[in-house]
Amino acid sequence: MEILIGGIILVALMVYASTRIKRNAAQAFDQETVVTEDFSIVKPEGFLHLINGDEAFAFQAYSKEFGKGEAEDVRQATIDMRISVGKSFADACDEAKTDATTLIERKDLEVSGFRAWSIEAEREKVGHELVIHSLIVDAPGRIYSLQSTVLKEHNNDFLRKIDEMEDSLEIKT
Repeated sequence: MEILIGGIILVALMVYASTRIKRNAAQAFDQETVVTEDFSIVKPEGFLHLINGDEAFAFQAYSKEFGKGEAEDVRQATIDMRISVGKSFADACDEAKTDATTLIERKDLEVSGFRAWSIEAEREKVGHELVIHSLIVDAPGRIYSLQSTVLKEHNNDFLRKIDEMEDSLEIKT
């Protein structure tokens, strides 16, 4: 009887721990505001913010879902931001257009009072057709390059989220 009670308690603890882990994992993909000393941005729902990602990026996130078929090992969407010092705005904009098979759209904007360009381009990489959404901001002494890469067949699924994220970007000076 004592073994049965101990077993029931152990199973109850395991169920409780499992439920908490699942809930916390699901919350990681909720929309959240990411604030750093250089900028703030609202990470879209369905993306996971990489806190200890590649040091070359000031911000990284990826979608929960993977592509389908031959793209089953590729995330449907990824987001990254670089902050460059010493690079010109024109060079950053040219880089966003490099290797583009199709330049879809380019818009002049303002972000936090600074000149910005929004560039949408298509390109092929490792056999996958991608749409690259780039937002480049010319801040004093720095260039902010926010790039969202989406598998072309899922682009329409992410357009609203990318637009909202880009609109939320605030540069701190």
